[in-house]
Amino acid sequence: MKNLLLVLFSVLAFNVFSQTATVTVFSQDGEKFWVILNGIKQNETPTTNVKVTGLSSPNYRLKIIFDDEKIASIDKDIMTKNYDEVLCDQAYVIKKDKKGKHVMRLNSFEPSKTIAATVEPNQVAVPFTTVDKAVVKPVETKPAESKPVQQTKPNQVQPTVNVNNSSSKDNSNMAVQVKDPATGENINMNMNVSSTGVGVNVKDPSGQNVNMNVNMEMNDVQSNRPTQPTRPVETSQPVQSTRPVQPTQPVQPTQPAYKLPGYNGPQGCELPMSTQDFNDAKKSISSKSFEDSKLAIAKQVTSSNCLLTTQVKDIMMLFSFEETKLQFAKYAYQYTFDLGNYYKVNDAFTFEMSINELNEYISTKKK
Repeated sequence: MKNLLLVLFSVLAFNVFSQTATVTVFSQDGEKFWVILNGIKQNETPTTNVKVTGLSSPNYRLKIIFDDEKIASIDKDIMTKNYDEVLCDQAYVIKKDKKGKHVMRLNSFEPSKTIAATVEPNQVAVPFTTVDKAVVKPVETKPAESKPVQQTKPNQVQPTVNVNNSSSKDNSNMAVQVKDPATGENINMNMNVSSTGVGVNVKDPSGQNVNMNVNMEMNDVQSNRPTQPTRPVETSQPVQSTRPVQPTQPVQPTQPAYKLPGYNGPQGCELPMSTQDFNDAKKSISSKSFEDSKLAIAKQVTSSNCLLTTQVKDIMMLFSFEETKLQFAKYAYQYTFDLGNYYKVNDAFTFEMSINELNEYISTKKK
C-alpha cells in the first residue's frame, strides 16, 4: 500500500509542476506533408495538419516535406520561448505567397497552457496533452525510486484511480479514490497543495488515517497553471500512442483584410504585425549584445510575419553597422506589405552606395 501511495503522490506532484510547449502546422490549401523536428519524423503518413506536443527545449529545427514532390521542402528554425523565457504554444500556416511559392508563416504564439497529466501507477510518468482528441507525446524519464516498479502481468486487472481537482488562488485540492482489484475495497486520498508545501491524508479500508507532509518551494505555480475541467482518469490501460493524433479536418483561420490608410500600391504580404507584437519583437532583438545575434533574431521574426516599411526601418536602426542594415533590408523586402513605400528605408543608411546596392537588388526581384 505504501508503494502505491508513493507512486500516486509522484504522479499528482508531476501533474502540478510539469509544463511543455506545442507546435501546430497546417496547410491552408489542403496540401499533405510530413513534419521533421530535429531530424525526427513526427507523422507516419502525410497529412494536412500536424500537432507536436511535449516540447521543452528553447530551439528546434523544423522541416516540411510535401507529399507532392513538385513542391519544394521548407526549412525553418523555431523558438519555443518568448523574450521572457516562457514556453509558448505556436501555430504555423503553410500557404502560397504572391509568386505562388509555398511558405510557412506564424499564425499564433502565446504562453503555453499544456500541463502534464497522470498515467498508470506502475508505469514511468510521462506527460501528455489533452485537446479535442487525446494527443500523446511520451518522454522517457528515470524512475524516482532506486528499486524498479513491479511490472503488471498482461491479464492482471489494474487498480482504478479517479482524480477530482479543485483550486483557488492559494491552494489546490485533489481527491483520489483507489479501488483495490483484489478485495474491491476503496482507498481514499485527499491532497492539498499550497504555497508552502503538499499535505496528503489517506484513509485505508480499516478506517486508519495515514498522513504525509512534504515542504517545498513553489514559485506561484497556481498563477501559471490553467484550470482543467474535472474528469476521471482511467489508468487501467498503458499509453499506446507515441505520435500525435491528427484532426480529420485542417484548421482554416480567417484573417481580416488589411488596408493601409492612403496606400494603394503593390503588396508583398497580407497582414502586417500588430503594434504590440512588433514592440515585443524589437525588445527581443535589442536584448542581444552581438550584431550577428540581433540579425539572426530579426530574420527569424521577419520570415514568420508581415512587416510595414516603417517597421523594417525601425529594425534597421537597431543595428550598428551599415553592412548589417543593408543585409536585413534585402532580406525583409519579400516580407513587406507596402512595397511601394520601400524607398523610405533609405533614411536608415549612412552611405549612398548602400542605397544604390539595395535598389539594384530590388530591381532583380521585380523581373
